[in-house]
Amino acid sequence: MTAGKHDFDMDQGSFFSMSLTISENNAAKNLSAYSARAKMRSVSNSSETADFTVNTASAASGVLIMELGHGSTTDLTPGYYLYDIEIFLGSAGSESYVERIIEGRINLKAEVTN
Repeated sequence: MTAGKHDFDMDQGSFFSMSLTISENNAAKNLSAYSARAKMRSVSNSSETADFTVNTASAASGVLIMELGHGSTTDLTPGYYLYDIEIFLGSAGSESYVERIIEGRINLKAEVTN
C-alpha cells in the first residue's frame, strides 16, 4: 500500500506533538505488534535530520503520537522539510517487515521570540 500524505506547519522553538490514527479497510489498524519511527530532513538524503519520538502507547487502537522537543525544533533552520513515519516488526537494523505509512512536507515557521 502507498503511504498516506499529510503536510503541516511546525513552530521553531516549540514543543511539537501530533496524534495520528492509522486505519486499514475503514477500521483502526492494531499496531501493538509494531514499533514505529519517524524522521524529518531538508531533502530526502540530507544529513541534517531530526528524529521524532513516536509513542505507541495506544497502538492497539491504531493511534501513534509523533513528538519533537522544543530544543530540537530550535536547532533546525526554518523552511520546508520532508518527513515520513514507518512501522516495523523486529528490532531496528534487523527488521522482518517495514511499512511506510505516511509522508509529507513540514513548513518549519521561524521563531521570533527566543
